Amino acid sequence: VTVGERIGDERIGGTRISDERIGDERIGGTRISVERIGDERIGGTRISAERIGDERIGGTRISAERISAERTSDERLGEAEVNAGDLFVSLAELITERAPQRFREPRRFTKAAWPLQLSDLRPVHLVPPPDAGGAPLPFGVRPDTGEVLWIDPLEDGLAFRFVGGPKSGRSNSLLAFGMLAQQVGWNVCAAAASRRSPLLSSAASQSWLVPIDELVDAMARGVSRPTVVLVDDAHRLDPEFPWKRLAQVESGLVVTIAAGSIDGMTTPQIMRGLGATGGVVLMPVRSRDATNVGVSNVDDDWMINPLPGIGVAGIAGEAHRIQFPLVIDPAT
Repeated sequence: VTVGERIGDERIGGTRISDERIGDERIGGTRISVERIGDERIGGTRISAERIGDERIGGTRISAERISAERTSDERLGEAEVNAGDLFVSLAELITERAPQRFREPRRFTKAAWPLQLSDLRPVHLVPPPDAGGAPLPFGVRPDTGEVLWIDPLEDGLAFRFVGGPKSGRSNSLLAFGMLAQQVGWNVCAAAASRRSPLLSSAASQSWLVPIDELVDAMARGVSRPTVVLVDDAHRLDPEFPWKRLAQVESGLVVTIAAGSIDGMTTPQIMRGLGATGGVVLMPVRSRDATNVGVSNVDDDWMINPLPGIGVAGIAGEAHRIQFPLVIDPAT
């Protein structure tokens, strides 16, 4: 600290200080006003020269009764002897250090690949969030973030429809849904209304298969653990197929996913019998296509360049963009 008759010739922190107009000089990049220090702000906090000891800076009380512009180098701030330059530099550093953090670590998103492989999903992706409910079920992958979309069947519904045109990825999506459910501990049961269904020839689904005419009775007896029932080409079934019995099992939790054509899966018989207003529409080309799964006002950007296995999910009236891993060889 240098105190002298010609303080204007001294340098503090590489900055020249003028004794005549110290209020107009800058110390450490901050303008200091001695005459009107009470009106100055440092780090967004107003400093009062007369009662600086009563002010709070960054949540910290500064102990000093008075700071004199003429004898500031001889004053004490708490127990430390300081000069004007050191005082304000220290205050600025204190404010920066104590100021509350107004930012958070940015969330990192990874856009899902297409086609998405089941191996792209690591175990950490299949850990349900704390708010996923008592029986969380993975519904698919969000293509824009790579995150798994989870549902709570007890809240969101016990039946869903997967609809789409030819080559939209209906059977693949159904099989991928079952494989994701199995990985998180659900039991899976599958049936097909067409002999051409890929579910009948896939190695992954062989242990799940039940003849379609035995499906309802097999489930009606109850299940020992949460079970997903997959029905492919459901639009080919008799309109009077007893869908309601799948939801009225004697014990346990059963969630039914029925896949088929848009026209065949939106008939009154299917809608009433299955009781599924939500589900997934694959490869939609118009925003109104999403009304088939109970949602409207879908972003038109979601319809650009439709791809197999990607669509819009309607869950409890809310729209989600959804993607399913490729688990069936396209050549089969």
